[in-house]
Amino acid sequence: MNIQKELNKLKREKIDVLSRSSNLGIILSPTIRSSIYLNVFRGLGLKFEKFIYFKSSNKQKFEINKKIIINKFKNINKNVFEQIKNEKNLSVINTDKDFSKKFKNLINKSNTDYFIYSGLPGQILPTELLSDKKRILHCHPGKLPNYRGSTTIYYSILNKKKIYFTCIILDQKIDNGKVFYEQEVDIKQNINIDFIFDPFYRAFTIAKGIKYLENFQKKKNNRKDDFEYFVIHPILRLLATKQKNIE
Repeated sequence: MNIQKELNKLKREKIDVLSRSSNLGIILSPTIRSSIYLNVFRGLGLKFEKFIYFKSSNKQKFEINKKIIINKFKNINKNVFEQIKNEKNLSVINTDKDFSKKFKNLINKSNTDYFIYSGLPGQILPTELLSDKKRILHCHPGKLPNYRGSTTIYYSILNKKKIYFTCIILDQKIDNGKVFYEQEVDIKQNINIDFIFDPFYRAFTIAKGIKYLENFQKKKNNRKDDFEYFVIHPILRLLATKQKNIE
């Protein structure tokens, strides 16, 4: 996976003025995904009016294959908070107590309308905030509405031999928000899916999709309530990775 090549390609493409304006924020947490998001977006020159950091006592492990990460991304292996602690527009929320109330108050007082989301795994946001007034942008590793739920990359490989990433505006139902961008991505061989391929391509897809936000209402996610994917069984995961010689 040539990360620098992907970044250079994105730099050559036009990134909507929204991404460089004072109307974009980011929600981060102590995860490898947040670190990759932060480094990719900074590498592209995106500016954030607001940083929100979810602090938790359950620290996430930074499991990453350092041989894959190029020199441009030395900071990825650093603690996320250490990378943003000097930002003047930073707010820290402890998710262990009164999270919903704190987050709601913070978002309502903010002048920022768009937030890129990279919260804690399984973190539930207050439903009253998931509306068009405060648009929280999320990238799902699957083609929606067909692949809702968890570990959908592996199910997609098994069923279609393809991988999709879909950008949505979060709403009150899981993986159900309005779609503003999606892309099919070639499966990369000899790469860790969970900690390298998935978070990097989520970040790339969001960066590409930002310029389509104004027209996102034209696309509807016609939810299918009869099926949702759950965490894949280790044997099925192995079968999927063997198909394409990936980790």
